[in-house]
Amino acid sequence: MTTAQPRLDMLHVRVVGRTALNRYCVLAGLESDATLDVDAAETIDDLKDKPGSVILLVHGTTKEDMQWLDQQLQSIALDASAAPCVLMLDQAGDLIGREGVLPVAGCLLSSVEFDALTSAIRSVAVGLRVYSPEVMADFRPRASGTAEGQSVRNQRILSSQGRWLTPRQSQVADLLMQGFSNRDIAEALGLSESTVKVHIRTLMSEFQVSNRTQIVSRLLQVNPSASH
Repeated sequence: MTTAQPRLDMLHVRVVGRTALNRYCVLAGLESDATLDVDAAETIDDLKDKPGSVILLVHGTTKEDMQWLDQQLQSIALDASAAPCVLMLDQAGDLIGREGVLPVAGCLLSSVEFDALTSAIRSVAVGLRVYSPEVMADFRPRASGTAEGQSVRNQRILSSQGRWLTPRQSQVADLLMQGFSNRDIAEALGLSESTVKVHIRTLMSEFQVSNRTQIVSRLLQVNPSASH
């Protein structure tokens, strides 16, 4: 009798949680999706021989959980080849004081529905960032340029029309990739929200798409290094 092998087009999700209850509750839900190859472990190091497409860190609320989380985040930060990571929190505000410094591509509440969780995992796997609205204010990277947050990068971005975006359009596109709302972009760049909307409509035209999520997806296809 042979063991069935994961399909080549599967996403390999590695669930990491300090307690067996935390990680296996999530694992059980994800295993219902036949297109996901799911495994679980207590630490990142336990999965060294099982590389994944996405790491899902399941965080608790005790002092021991916080110490464990620090160790896992350090392992991810030190490993340049680590898969993108999604962090699951019990409640918004758990990570106040850590804004903009976590090596993760997404942050969700543990109350998220499994269909939304799998959608977030797929988005992160293709280079997008995903944040639950409830955690945005406490978690998402800032554009202040201070040591506390992530600065607005002045990188050149090419549109799908083969034209370079203007510096301002590039800044707006970069902040979209970081998960900023229109209001956050306006505050970061000193613009009105209506002006930000104009820039986003222009970006939709340049990338031939109809919404902001598609902007980021197309942007990364045309500019593979733009998320770095």
